[in-house]
Order: sequence, then C-alpha cells, then structure tokens
Amino acid sequence: MELTNTSFLLLGMVALGPMSGYDIKQRADGSTRHFWQISYGQIYPELKALEKAGMVQTAEAARGSRQRTLHQLTETGTEALSDWLSDSTVTPVELRDEMLLKLFFSDSVGKEEQIQLARNMARRHREAASGLATQAPPHLDKPCPMRMEVLQFGIGLHSWCADFYDNLADRLSSPPPLGSPQPSRGGGRRAGGGPQDV
Repeated sequence: MELTNTSFLLLGMVALGPMSGYDIKQRADGSTRHFWQISYGQIYPELKALEKAGMVQTAEAARGSRQRTLHQLTETGTEALSDWLSDSTVTPVELRDEMLLKLFFSDSVGKEEQIQLARNMARRHREAASGLATQAPPHLDKPCPMRMEVLQFGIGLHSWCADFYDNLADRLSSPPPLGSPQPSRGGGRRAGGGPQDV
C-alpha cells in the first residue's frame, strides 16, 4: 500500500502504545490536531488498510462491559515508521488560516475593520497559547520528550503571533507622526522622475 501522512500519523500514535480508533482521535485532538488534522472518517479505513498490509495488528480488550479493538505496531509497521522518520526530505510548510486570508485582502475595507480583525487574531493566538500551556503531559507507555518540545514550539509560535497582531493593531490605530511622508495619491513617479517602486 502507498503510505500517506495520515498513515504515518496512525503508526506514530500506536507506537506510543496499543490504542483503539477512539483513543487515537482523542490523543490527536489534544496534540497533532494543532498542525495535522484527522477525522474518524480517515482513522478507521486507514487502520483497516494498515492491518491488511501487516503494519498493525489488533487485539480485543474489555473496558467495563464494552469490547474495544486495540491496534499495535507490527515489526513491518515499526520499520515503515522508522524509515519515514529517518527521511531527510525537506517539504514545504502548509498553512491554511481563513483569518489570515481575510487580513491579506483587508485593504478593501476600512481601518476600523482591519484593527478589529488584527485584535481578534491576537486574542485567538493568546487563547491558543494559554490552552497549550495548561496541557499536562498525558500518560504514555513510552517517554516522549519530543512531544514536549513540539508543545513548547506551539506555545512560542502562538505567543509570537499574538504579539505580532497586537503590534499591527496598535500601528493601525496610531496616526502617522507629524512631518512623516504621506503615501502618493497618483502619478506613479518619484520627484526625481524615476518609476515608483511597487
């Protein structure tokens, strides 16, 4: 089978210890969701495919009166995960943010709307940083110091973004100092006659 990033997310999760599909979703929602989302609609079909490929194996376990299907890595799955983690290929960063998209096009609205958007973005990132900072390390079958490093990265990233958007809103709120050059209203040429930079 051709493995995808979703495949490796699942292999990485069950490498932490035997998990059901529900366990994986709960763990992902508290960790990898912040940079790689996954849904139940992806989890269960992918787990079946990984089992068919011999990369995970299942076992039944009881929790109270309910039976649970737990998934754990096989030797083949361990090798596939290790090969992926050892791959040094540099891949591009993917960022999808509707509010940032709005900010990009916000020259089409007034200054007040831009300021409000920037303030909302700052608040969003502060709340995200605060939420991450309160996360206690979950119990895992294996020590995972890199999880804590990624957690610290998330806190730092959201804190930086919050500061950036607060600073942007402050700059938008402040009138330009007296004597500062005003933006050109047309002509497209400098005083010296050369073309204006875009």
